[in-house]
Amino acid sequence: MIKYEDECVGCPKEMGCLGNSCPNLNVERHYCDSCGDDATLNIDEQDFCETCAELYLCDIFRALGFEDKVSLLEVDVKKLDS
Repeated sequence: MIKYEDECVGCPKEMGCLGNSCPNLNVERHYCDSCGDDATLNIDEQDFCETCAELYLCDIFRALGFEDKVSLLEVDVKKLDS
C-alpha cells in the first residue's frame, strides 16, 4: 500500500519554508499489504516485505501441479521401473 507522509525536517527560519513545493511534504512510502511493515517488493501489483513475499510465492508454488513445478525448477526427473 502506498501512503504519502509529511516528513518535514523543520528548515531553519533563514532558509524559509517551501510550503507545498517542499519535497518533504508528501513523501511516497510503500508498506506491506499483508503485515504493514516497510515494503521492498512489488509482486502482482501488491507491495510486500520480504517475509510476506516469500509466503505469497510459496502459496503460489504449492498450488502448482507436479509437472509445472518440475518445469519451473528445471530439474531432471525420470520415472523408475517398478
